[in-house]
Amino acid sequence: MKRLALILALAACDAAPPDPAVQAALQAGAPALLISVETREDALAPFVARTTREGSTTWQSVDSVSVTTRDGLLQATRGLGADMLASDTTQSAKRLRANQPGTAERFHTFLNGEDQAITRVYVCEITRRGPRQIDVGRGPEPARLMAEDCASLTESFTNLYWIAPGGSLLQSRQWAGAFTGPLAIRQIPN
Repeated sequence: MKRLALILALAACDAAPPDPAVQAALQAGAPALLISVETREDALAPFVARTTREGSTTWQSVDSVSVTTRDGLLQATRGLGADMLASDTTQSAKRLRANQPGTAERFHTFLNGEDQAITRVYVCEITRRGPRQIDVGRGPEPARLMAEDCASLTESFTNLYWIAPGGSLLQSRQWAGAFTGPLAIRQIPN
């Protein structure tokens, strides 16, 4: 309960009026993530699961910023600026679930400065980084760390995934675009 109070206090630091439905869902113990934008000071907030459709979950903060994930992999952002409109991470998710290193392609769609959707293709190399211990609030848990090094003709980034033995994504560091940079995403235990 102390952890939830701290998370709600962090969320209250934002200037936007809080969404009471998100606050209530957090207090009720709904599935939640703690997300920070690594390139911005004080950009840390809890996100609660708001909708799930066709395998994708949209998570929302109390200030109405949202991220959408599928199999724990980032699919879209809203409210962060220069948002990721959509992404196809099917090949990466398949390799990560199977603990299978190798090459995967991913596709990201962003809006450019003229409000046109631009899709970029990235070729990614997925590698194992070995076993780890990670604490997401329940004490140390075993995990395997996998890295995804991606590049297009003009951009490159690295995503990191800490995966539980059962296959759930405990924590990750995922790139959300050139403007936003990487997001650190962690499960909040109920």
